[in-house]
Amino acid sequence: MNTYFSKNEKILMTRLMLLSGLIGETIKEYEKGSAPDKKFMRGLRTANTWLSNAMDRRFEFLDTDAVKDFIRHIDHMDLLFVPNDKAKEERKQLKEMQDSLYLSAETFSRLYSAIIPYTCCNCPRRKDFRQCMLREIFMEVGVHPIDHQANDTCQFDYLAAGIDLMEWARQNLQNGIDLDDWAKQLPKKSREALGETKEKTPQGRPSRRSK
Repeated sequence: MNTYFSKNEKILMTRLMLLSGLIGETIKEYEKGSAPDKKFMRGLRTANTWLSNAMDRRFEFLDTDAVKDFIRHIDHMDLLFVPNDKAKEERKQLKEMQDSLYLSAETFSRLYSAIIPYTCCNCPRRKDFRQCMLREIFMEVGVHPIDHQANDTCQFDYLAAGIDLMEWARQNLQNGIDLDDWAKQLPKKSREALGETKEKTPQGRPSRRSK
């Protein structure tokens, strides 16, 4: 199984974790009552045990940082049943919290696409990636891994995942990325990884050599 959660699996595991906690609380409440049915209680305890075993098994495949990230994530989650109109009000209040910076998905996407070509392509921490502050921030805000099977490598290693950052940069020139200036800043190894040659296209941009 993958060493990092995809977006969908993180949602699924969050549901299971919250469900496990809910079953545990339910068992405690029933135990406070007078003579609950033994077969009923055994079924609840068995369900909780098997669910816990399944989650423990899934966590064995995760990278240690992925486990820490999920623990931080689940600490801020709770199971809440509310009418639809109240749920909308809850989201509105969360958005208006003074200690939070709200970014729309579109704004964050623009910020993200502007950062990556300047950073991950010229990463100075490929060997000690766990010390990368940008990686920590991506994990904290819930950026989904590029490489779900990363093993002792950064899950946001775009070059290793085969992402064409040169093409990405071209597509995001409207965000203020100067492609020629960006390419000049890359070390030789990064330029080779991108497949850049010394030749220029008629527009003055680095061309790609065939692989």
